[in-house]
Amino acid sequence: IYYEDLVESLVEKLAQSLSQSDKLPRSDRPIPIVLAGGTAKPRGFKDMFEKALSARSLPVDISGVRMAADPITATARGALIAALYEK
Repeated sequence: IYYEDLVESLVEKLAQSLSQSDKLPRSDRPIPIVLAGGTAKPRGFKDMFEKALSARSLPVDISGVRMAADPITATARGALIAALYEK
């Protein structure tokens, strides 16, 4: 039950953040979601996330959900890349 609440809260916050953002890139193609971090590692997380996501309306089309190849380091690598390109 705890994990279901966590996933529901995560998807709710994602939908809210995307809906309120004025910096979403315009795209004619659906975008993928990549799950990363230790929270995404437990068995069944991806399925729970996809189920919660399908119950929400998002301002962008999603092409699919997948796990990062190395969920533990993917978050840190993404933050490093963002920092390198920050103005």
